[in-house]
Amino acid sequence: WVDDHTVVRRGADGSVTHHEGLITDITGRKVAEEREREVRERDLRTAGEIQQHLRPRVFPDIMAVEIEALSDPSMLIGGDYYDVLPVDARRWGFVIADVAGKGAGAALLMAECRATLRLCATNETSPAAVLRRANRSLQPDMRPGLFIACFYGILDLDTKVLRYCRAGHEPPLLMRASGGCEALPGVGLAVGLDEGPLFDEMLEEHEVKLESGDLIALYTDGITEAINPQGEEFGRDRLANALQRHVDKPLAEVVRTVDRYVRNFCVLAPRHDDRTLLLIRVS
Repeated sequence: WVDDHTVVRRGADGSVTHHEGLITDITGRKVAEEREREVRERDLRTAGEIQQHLRPRVFPDIMAVEIEALSDPSMLIGGDYYDVLPVDARRWGFVIADVAGKGAGAALLMAECRATLRLCATNETSPAAVLRRANRSLQPDMRPGLFIACFYGILDLDTKVLRYCRAGHEPPLLMRASGGCEALPGVGLAVGLDEGPLFDEMLEEHEVKLESGDLIALYTDGITEAINPQGEEFGRDRLANALQRHVDKPLAEVVRTVDRYVRNFCVLAPRHDDRTLLLIRVS
């Protein structure tokens, strides 16, 4: 490797008289830069593997509930998060979250969000109470401009009632076994945008009764805002149609199908965001 610097010399009349060149051997510097790049990539791969271990690899065996998920970061590490949390003996919590930004900073905030939600969820049957407590814990440590869009719901296994809150997150899709699809309502600020009073006031808690075979789809905007080469978004309608066509299939197959649809839609288009999908079906 060489670094070549050439200077044009001119005479009094402005005509070129000669060139002066300085060629420096920079092989040692380039080798050191390559070694440093390899170390950074290895560290990122290790961080990505650790992050994968922070997400459920094997879902808990919950009676009468089928669960499947997909998480595909746009970089080696990302800011999307999903989890299944034990609340008490007969209730389970389901969470999906999307940290603003991507890369190492988003991944660190995701890990803090995970730890905080797990701490707040135990024995708390109100999803609004969990998110309010989590916001008060996380917000002081978040720099301006950072936030976490989050959905948290608690499913009662005895009544099949899902109580939930949307803190600035995409509306979940409810695919009824009897037919039809609906986006679950609810509003709320994303975690971290307000230190407490406004967040607490705006957060709404809703509930929905699930029937046997109903499917809840939780997803991040990396799926609905995926763009094809023409600049068109995949959108919520395409996601709902894909789910409806395969709603009676095993959830592992449904996840693979949705992933294939999104990839085919975005083929040759640049990738800008993490994609996460969490499916829950009651039986």
